Amino acid sequence: MRLDPLVNALRRLVVVLALIPMLSAPVLAGGFETKGLGSRALAMGGAAIGLADDWSAIYWNPAGLAFLKGSAVHFELQSLWSQQRTSMSVRNISVFSDLDYLAGDFVKFGATRDVEPDRYTNKTLGAFIPTPDLGWYANFGDYTLATGLYATSGGGVAWKDRLTGFNEASPADSIDGNIQLGFFTLNVPLAFAMKFFDRISVGVNVAGVIGYNTREVTKTYQYADATRAPLKFENSSESLSFGVGLDVGVKAKVTREFSLGAVLRMPYTVTGSGESRFEIPEESCAGGDCQWTQYVEEGNSQVETEQPLRWGVGLAYLPNHRLKFDVDLYWVGHSQFITRSAYGAPDGSLRYLADSSPEWGFIDTFMVRTGAEYEMTKRSAVRTGFIYDPSPFKAERAALTSPRFTDGYIWTAGYGHRFDSWNVDFAYQFAYSPERRGTVETMGPNGEMTPEELAVTGQGHVATVTLGYLY
Repeated sequence: MRLDPLVNALRRLVVVLALIPMLSAPVLAGGFETKGLGSRALAMGGAAIGLADDWSAIYWNPAGLAFLKGSAVHFELQSLWSQQRTSMSVRNISVFSDLDYLAGDFVKFGATRDVEPDRYTNKTLGAFIPTPDLGWYANFGDYTLATGLYATSGGGVAWKDRLTGFNEASPADSIDGNIQLGFFTLNVPLAFAMKFFDRISVGVNVAGVIGYNTREVTKTYQYADATRAPLKFENSSESLSFGVGLDVGVKAKVTREFSLGAVLRMPYTVTGSGESRFEIPEESCAGGDCQWTQYVEEGNSQVETEQPLRWGVGLAYLPNHRLKFDVDLYWVGHSQFITRSAYGAPDGSLRYLADSSPEWGFIDTFMVRTGAEYEMTKRSAVRTGFIYDPSPFKAERAALTSPRFTDGYIWTAGYGHRFDSWNVDFAYQFAYSPERRGTVETMGPNGEMTPEELAVTGQGHVATVTLGYLY
């Protein structure tokens, strides 16, 4: 049986899912942790490790699945509206080896170096990002099985800009810049949870992981003089990878009022292959005639992405049958995140598509999540919560194109209603990222490095709706 058609079909599906957020968005600023799962848990600030008492426990803490009853299927849709502002949208540098796409860097073309600016203008960008999730579970007494489909981690940026009027001698010349970077992992989980002594449970979630990485960085210098061919720089790649992740959780109902939970997400690697392309103008001379022509390299790439260790602990408090509280502390080893690209080409055969393992500049972080739920009636409940989500970026990485450069303060609220066999839950999250300043260095026309202070801030609105059927 040939697997090529199946792999190609899967590649197309993953690419479509990954690019949905970019279809109409001039910028995409994603995090490096999943958005979470379940409108109920999200309305409670994502504080669900200690509580873990509904279908979304498959993600938050698989041990909580053991205490569920019956069987259910859930479908949800989440939409993010975000806006980010910066005091500098992009930098122009002169040395290709120093390119840092997450800082918004581009090369200066040799033919236009004297007139190209060192920075673009201030910019405000927005995004709309829809994402779906699916989950199913079935309880068989002391144990429960569950599966679903959801994103586990990822990030990326999509940025476009156009600049004119920078060249006094030819003010109609223009520069078009475009950056699209994305990486994410799609989780296809199979979870098993078992209960002991009616108070303690253990859960394991083994997930097939599909990783997708894409990069497209282009810059075009368009001359107003139609007789002169435009100059173009492009560095693009795309790869599809596969791996296996493992989550382990425990939950203990210490008393009727208190329960404790913990989850450990083991590090894992997704490996795969893809294609890369590099194009840059180079000057060629024949006799006394010199002109700029495009040089192109293409190659097959092998990609490895190492996802870091994560762990979390949670405490749930149920003072009565109507009121529930949860507080979670969640740690992510962002500094362990590594992406490697290799081309396996003979030495000297490629000049630009070099093996790489870029320094992302992340630091480890602790996230704090708190939430509460109050059941107004046997069929309806209101929820609220708060999340402190610190940025994994170091201060010197300041740029609009750096996803999650600023810390996140997220207020959440929601409502749920149960019918006979159906339940509908809604969640709203308001994310505010206060201004954060950082200092970067930009090379000027004289070759000297000049420090610049940048400021980045943003905000977002997230709406989630979940429809569940219990049978």
